[in-house]
Amino acid sequence: MGDRVPADLRLVQVSNDLRFDRSLLTGESDMIPGTLEMTSDNALDTRNLALTSTFVV
Repeated sequence: MGDRVPADLRLVQVSNDLRFDRSLLTGESDMIPGTLEMTSDNALDTRNLALTSTFVV
């Protein structure tokens, strides 16, 4: 497991291998890739946010 995200953050720069574990919030075990594009209006679904208490993996 990686570092815990300390606050809700909007991504402004990402690496090609950036992934988040949002299982504490969503219950899903799939890793979510981080992107610069807003992929959904729902904050739990969009990939351009790093959410509090999730993990960077």
